[in-house]
Amino acid sequence: MENQNIEYKSLNIITGGKHKKLAEECVGFANAQGEKKGTAFIINPKLLSDSKLNIKPTLKTIEPHRLKALIVEDLQIHPRSKSSEIQERIHDISIEEIRRVLLSMEKAKTILSEGSKRYKVYVLA
Repeated sequence: MENQNIEYKSLNIITGGKHKKLAEECVGFANAQGEKKGTAFIINPKLLSDSKLNIKPTLKTIEPHRLKALIVEDLQIHPRSKSSEIQERIHDISIEEIRRVLLSMEKAKTILSEGSKRYKVYVLA
């Protein structure tokens, strides 16, 4: 499973190392992303697909690399878009998450920005 070592370590810290069996069972249930205060636990998608639950799909739990691909596709169709315009088209994702991904993509030189603050627009590099 993805990030299994991180999850086990996180759960081991939470339980104080006393509940190894519980930590091992919970590792199969959730995937950890991030570190310290930014750690997010996402339910294992295989577990969801195997359970016969009637859950509607949503973009709120989208993985960062898929969100980046979605933003690239959006900028191909709508170049020179503001972060708020991208968020209107991908309405399930919060504006903060969109801005965080746009900043990481800008640092990686995947996209370029023009302007500043309110008038900042993004184009593909």
